Amino acid sequence: MRHPWRVSTTRGTVSSGLRWADPTRTDIPEDLLRGEGIQMPGNIADPAQRLTRTDLRDLLGSNV
Repeated sequence: MRHPWRVSTTRGTVSSGLRWADPTRTDIPEDLLRGEGIQMPGNIADPAQRLTRTDLRDLLGSNV
């Protein structure tokens, strides 16, 4: 997966099971999300910024 920190739990938090493929990587996923413009009050992603199933379908095209 190219950007695993972008996948959140249903609550909007980064999964506690997230592990970097590179064991030397020390990035903090919430900081990466903030750097990409995601609002993270209390380390919970702003629900208004989440992609819905419809949003994802529209981005991928009508063949999905």
